[in-house]
Amino acid sequence: MVLVQITGALLIAAAITFGNAAGVGGAGIIVPVLLLMYSLEMLQASALSNFLIFIGFALRYYFNYKERHPKKNKPVIDYDTASIMLPASLFGTKFGVIVHDMFPRPALFLLLSVTLLYLSYCSYMRGNKLAESELQQRLKPVSKAAPMISLERMSDDEFVPAGRVSVLEKQRIFEIEEQEARPLPPKKAFLILVLFACMMISIIIEGSKGLPSLVGIGLCSTGYWLSFILFIMICVVIVAINAHDINALATEKRLLGIKLTADDVDWTWPKIVQYSAYGVFAGILSAIFGIGGGMILSPVLVQLGMEPEVVSATGGLFVLFTTASSTAILMYEGHWIVSYGLILGTVSILSSVLSIWVVSGLIKKYGRPSIIVYIMAVVIAVSAVVLTSAGFYQDYVEYGTIFSAAAWSFHNFCKAK
Repeated sequence: MVLVQITGALLIAAAITFGNAAGVGGAGIIVPVLLLMYSLEMLQASALSNFLIFIGFALRYYFNYKERHPKKNKPVIDYDTASIMLPASLFGTKFGVIVHDMFPRPALFLLLSVTLLYLSYCSYMRGNKLAESELQQRLKPVSKAAPMISLERMSDDEFVPAGRVSVLEKQRIFEIEEQEARPLPPKKAFLILVLFACMMISIIIEGSKGLPSLVGIGLCSTGYWLSFILFIMICVVIVAINAHDINALATEKRLLGIKLTADDVDWTWPKIVQYSAYGVFAGILSAIFGIGGGMILSPVLVQLGMEPEVVSATGGLFVLFTTASSTAILMYEGHWIVSYGLILGTVSILSSVLSIWVVSGLIKKYGRPSIIVYIMAVVIAVSAVVLTSAGFYQDYVEYGTIFSAAAWSFHNFCKAK
């Protein structure tokens, strides 16, 4: 038994190390390990998994807080994208939970495996393109004649191709640069905290993951649906506020002639709607499958052309946000084991430090951010196999066969919990 648990701890360490590096969490590996190798119940495994991932990504955020974008003078965490997709994904999560509780569990596992394997394949192919680009960049001869140019000297030519730049316009350009260079945009941070507080209140009122309401509100009661609708409206309002601010700044930058780089998002209204839709879709899928949002959102961000380092850091913010609430609620309800929490918590801290200093250090040293995408592809693929196998094994233990009519039956959501 001790040998099994040591092996489990090593598997958890590997999942946290690589899941942290890729910004996808690793719950798809950790939860089955806790269920099968530590013989925990589902709520205990979920509580401990969320706790381990939370402290790992809390460390990651602490180190990423002042980390800079690989190509621009701005934070490595893309707060613009996060401010749109995070509330949108929580919007989708509310509906995904309903689908999860209604549909047959084996059907969800099959859909899970197909979805994650497809995302893993897309990430792998994207990694190949990035690796090819990195190789071409290394083989490209370095020009010795390129002089160093200051922002002041390049402002007239770079920002405004034609015409003169007024003193006020030039001053505004530098104000925008200074604003975007802040480690943490205050308004977006405040709205994220508001969203977190509202999500916690919603969970307390409605219940979550098999937990009853902490204030005695019945499932599908009037109070339940009022809380449900109110949280949906809050998500919409926060997306609208952030979208207005981001679009206004993007419009001003276009008027000032500020050029976008290849990986910049031109935040037009159609683009905002597109990213919001991706966020809702990712939230629905993550709730249907019972996995963290980073497992879905990070591969999507990679396909949208975001730099791998930025995907890893931004995906980490999604994971940190979602695991914080689940950890707090499940720990409050007593669904975790202190001894395992202390021992595996230490494993999580050491694994996260290894991920931050060693894996990320190697990526920076050799200039191969494509490694992040490859790691992401592997973690997602392994999660697909492990989660699906563990799910069918649970059905086999519970029903004696994975083809039981009871296992494949639909459920009434209002009686599912």
